[in-house]
Amino acid sequence: MAFWTRDVVATPPAQADPSVYATSPDNGPTGEGPAEELPQTESRDALQLTGLLESLNTGDSQCDPWISPKPESVQFPGAYQIPNTEYWWKFGGYIKGDLIHDFQPAGATDSFVPLTIPTDGSDGQNTLLQAKATRLNLDVRAPSDWGTARGFVETDFFTSDSRLRIRHAYAEVGSLLVGQTWSGFTDPDSIPRTLDFESPIAFITTRQGQFRWTQSVGDNVKWAISIENPTTTVDDIITATIPGATAQPLPDFVTRVKYKGETVELFAAGLFRELSYRPDNGPTQDRFGWATNLVGVLKPTDADKITGQFIFGSGLGRYRGGSDLGLRTPTTVEAITDFGGCFSLTHAWNKKLSTTAAYSFAVRRGVDADPPDTARLATYTAVNLIWEPIDKTTIGIEYLFGTKEVKDDAYGSANRLQVSVQYNFP
Repeated sequence: MAFWTRDVVATPPAQADPSVYATSPDNGPTGEGPAEELPQTESRDALQLTGLLESLNTGDSQCDPWISPKPESVQFPGAYQIPNTEYWWKFGGYIKGDLIHDFQPAGATDSFVPLTIPTDGSDGQNTLLQAKATRLNLDVRAPSDWGTARGFVETDFFTSDSRLRIRHAYAEVGSLLVGQTWSGFTDPDSIPRTLDFESPIAFITTRQGQFRWTQSVGDNVKWAISIENPTTTVDDIITATIPGATAQPLPDFVTRVKYKGETVELFAAGLFRELSYRPDNGPTQDRFGWATNLVGVLKPTDADKITGQFIFGSGLGRYRGGSDLGLRTPTTVEAITDFGGCFSLTHAWNKKLSTTAAYSFAVRRGVDADPPDTARLATYTAVNLIWEPIDKTTIGIEYLFGTKEVKDDAYGSANRLQVSVQYNFP
């Protein structure tokens, strides 16, 4: 009975693979993006520290059209022109290798998912070496009557058997975006960087098909509205008690606004959904789902970044890999209420060394009909040290601690140590 188990690429329930735990924001830079103009009065050391902090944002910051500056020209850093055309392209991504050691059973072995931690008191250690977080992307731009048109495709190998999969595949021109990328309910720019492929448990990190319109409102504010791929997920006890199937009658509706200043960033998003379950016998049961996601970022110095996040809603579980609907009575379903939060701090010790510390929690409001093993509370803690010994290469070590509590008061915890080496393509 998992809730908020991890970020997922939206897939119809029939195609979902419950053994595939990892599809998170995949922390780590994908390559260099458009450079922003900085005040000329800043010292060289300050500029370098600021650049280091910016490079510690999640990797998709450079491919998300909400975050990256709108291209004024088809020529962008690192791009090559296709001969005899007006098209410019750039290949990017990185190679990442992980060494992961669990001191107790942690459930998922390839990334740290607190909701998979066992609560039966079992013991035993596990070691894993992997490279499936490796990522490849292609960015293509060309002029058009509506401004610069852009196509972006990105893949990685983070599935149960290391198969290639699509992370992003979208086109944008002007204010319009069509394709698969981060949900508008997500602020990928603020997700704390962890070596672990999973993000802190409260952050929403879904990527899915959508039509999105983004509008600038002044120099520092952007507003967006989108319709996105709907998928309803339910607790196993529903299909066991009331045989039937989920339905997706309407797209999910998302709206968001973000203010981005030099030292402060504020993000607010609203999600509205129709959740539907069709029993084999009896009428369809429709429920209304909604949620709000609030994020604040403070940069008090050139070397520090503080992030706080809070999320609350009913029927939002699928946006974090969990369930939207639970069993209310033997014949009816209800939208599940969840809330959570995260606090993180990133500090650059010098131009090549940084630390991120993050704590996150997620809570599911329970009902009497929930099975005894239904998770009620999960926590995620990460502390790391990341070193950039040479250009485009990082080496890091990270300690992770997670807990899980279920309805019958059983408790489980896990400790993990991870070492990662990453080489970013130029």
